[in-house]
Amino acid sequence: MLFITPTFLSGITMGVYVIVRKKIIIVEVFALVAMVNNIRAALKQLLLAIGGSSKAKIAYARIDAFLSTSEVLAS
Repeated sequence: MLFITPTFLSGITMGVYVIVRKKIIIVEVFALVAMVNNIRAALKQLLLAIGGSSKAKIAYARIDAFLSTSEVLAS
């Protein structure tokens, strides 16, 4: 899904731009493609950060639960 989003985003943006301004030149298309690629890279980093933070939260809860248990003495 992440690889399809920039295509839809650039298509919608170009469509709205053409409807509003009635023309588009190649320089604007290249600028739009570059902008969408930057947004995609930032979105990918955000998704990785969210996944990493949720894993860290789970790991912290497990370590805290382990360290708060009482020790069992062997008889």
